[in-house]
Amino acid sequence: MTSTLWRAPSTLDTSVSKSKTVKTKKQPPTASQIPSTALNIEPTTTTTSLETTTGPHNLPKAGSIVPPPPMPVPTVHGATSGLPSGSEVELLQLSRRRVRTRQNRSREEDKEMLSKILWTVFILMHTYCMQPISARLMEKIECAMESKRLKGKIGIVTGSTYGIGYAIAEKLAIEGATVIVCSRQKKHVDEAVSKLREKNYNAFGVVCHVSNADDRKHLFETAEKLGGLDILVQNVGVNPAPLTKVFDCADEAWDKIFNINVNTSFLLSKEALPLLQRSKAGRIVYMSSLAAFHYYARMGAYGVSKVALVGLTKYGSLHLAEFNITVNCVAPGLIDTRFVKNIKEDPEFQFLLENTKVIPLGRTGDPRDVAGTVAFLASDDASYITGETIVVGGGAMSRL
Repeated sequence: MTSTLWRAPSTLDTSVSKSKTVKTKKQPPTASQIPSTALNIEPTTTTTSLETTTGPHNLPKAGSIVPPPPMPVPTVHGATSGLPSGSEVELLQLSRRRVRTRQNRSREEDKEMLSKILWTVFILMHTYCMQPISARLMEKIECAMESKRLKGKIGIVTGSTYGIGYAIAEKLAIEGATVIVCSRQKKHVDEAVSKLREKNYNAFGVVCHVSNADDRKHLFETAEKLGGLDILVQNVGVNPAPLTKVFDCADEAWDKIFNINVNTSFLLSKEALPLLQRSKAGRIVYMSSLAAFHYYARMGAYGVSKVALVGLTKYGSLHLAEFNITVNCVAPGLIDTRFVKNIKEDPEFQFLLENTKVIPLGRTGDPRDVAGTVAFLASDDASYITGETIVVGGGAMSRL
């Protein structure tokens, strides 16, 4: 029997073989099945060439190894070497910093949300288990649940060691602001700051008589050291002639009422302007009174001074609108503080209160009612409100 040597297939044979392979689904012979003499290589050679051989139509032959295409060299506009230029590196670094800032902000928001959820669960557990919660713990829970509309802001509240002023300072701190408490007596300032810091609020104290130029200068220097000023609340007010009709007021009492209630509001605002302009979103809040709207004859000079503050609010807002500084006013009604003690005990006022329904809600207000309104005006929620006076008076008539 004559033996036939295997020969390499020609180009034509290869194309035919491929078509047959598709039909019969037979695999082409492997390298071990092909004699080394037919491949025209030494039998001991084991290396495989990476060079491709092409068949018809420039397609690779069966069994040949096709190397991957070369990787493209990255090119950046303005850099002939393929590396980014200096300005592009700065842009890349800025982009990375922004990403990190967003990530950090997201983490802070997550932590704040988690804190609120945990406190809510805690309250529910105590409620259903019928276990009493101490007043101090409940206060901490309420603070944790409060919004932080004023986070990062710095505010000054004058006359803020007790009453409405202290309530405003506390509310701003609850909302996240750094608060500067000021008053004439150091003892009262220290006590107020101590109470605020016990609740983990950012509070600082300055002894300041608002009618003294040096004290006002020191007050604003303290704010600048803390980082600037975003909120100015002028809460100081005096009435050395209580229950006195307007023309029965002594000259000295008239001068003091207008010096403290009106002049210092003007001077504080004027001297705070450089810091408030730097804030880009400054807030000024004056403290008027329901006496500016609802006339009570025995409020005399005090009522006139509070009407003047409403006018200062209107004209101040027109001047400072170009600096994005809003100027607003709050007019408290009968709030339960030491300041209105004499008024509440006056028989004539008691008669009006009981028989004319001066206050439709039929009760006195709480300092926190006023504080919440001030915090709103100091926040971004009131960024489109300026030149307005909001009455917090239990529904009492409030029209000029």
